[in-house]
Amino acid sequence: MLSFKRTFQTQQQALDVYKSQLSTQHLFVESFESAPAGTSVTVTLIVRETDQTIQLPGQVERAMGRSEAISKKYGNTPGLWLSVPITPDLVAPLRAFFLAAPTAPKPPVAPAIQTPAPSPATSKPRFPFSPLDATSEQDIRRAVDEFLLTAQQGSLHQLFGVPSNTDRQKLRQLYNAGVKNLHPDTHRDELPDALSQRLGDAYQILNEAYKILQHPTAAAIYLDISRQNGKTHGMSLFDYKKFLADYRLKNASNISLAEEFVQKAQAALKAGRQDDARLNIQLALKYDPYNETARGLA
Repeated sequence: MLSFKRTFQTQQQALDVYKSQLSTQHLFVESFESAPAGTSVTVTLIVRETDQTIQLPGQVERAMGRSEAISKKYGNTPGLWLSVPITPDLVAPLRAFFLAAPTAPKPPVAPAIQTPAPSPATSKPRFPFSPLDATSEQDIRRAVDEFLLTAQQGSLHQLFGVPSNTDRQKLRQLYNAGVKNLHPDTHRDELPDALSQRLGDAYQILNEAYKILQHPTAAAIYLDISRQNGKTHGMSLFDYKKFLADYRLKNASNISLAEEFVQKAQAALKAGRQDDARLNIQLALKYDPYNETARGLA
């Protein structure tokens, strides 16, 4: 059985997903690995604002590619489209989960979580790029906590322990070492389940960060949005995903219009009508300045 987590920062984000997906008894989860249709899954939903969690059983219906996930506004990565039956025994727990009142934020429970994120100028590549085999469980836990904190407070480059001008070849080397080291199956038998799960969280975060930084257009959009929000060296993955979720929610109609202009631009390019293509690209970026395809065509 596969296990996934979907974390929402606010109650409204959770409700939006319920209205668009769970109300049809389906759910999208990010996954860079496919799985056969019918594979059993358990999805843990978490809302940070209310400190609520709920587990839902389901099964894989099909894989969903990155382009389809983007077009359906489910995210910026490939994943799995799950069938999640809402049986009578789940109705009441789901209602309590999605309608829970916000709670006061909890203080960090571990000293390591309070450690400030490292400075981009002084960061040095280490965890998760060095093997964990010879590291104590306590040190692994501390390193994972620091890494997850960086996902909340530091830039995407800080996750890799490098400055923002690092070339993509170096990032790829660090990424390959990191995902090999953090893969959930690597340490599953030797570490407690809770720590193994946190390694899995770090593994997914590293994937998400690399997906952005390895693509020139996606990386440029990330830096533009970061600077517009006062983050010269780049936003945290946590803040960037929140920004994009809010942006897509508030600008859904404009984003849809931009996609139509992108399609017209692509058709014009294919037909050799350069002026028409240029005009449609400009219109697409007018309605959605963060449209990755239009940015790439411009």
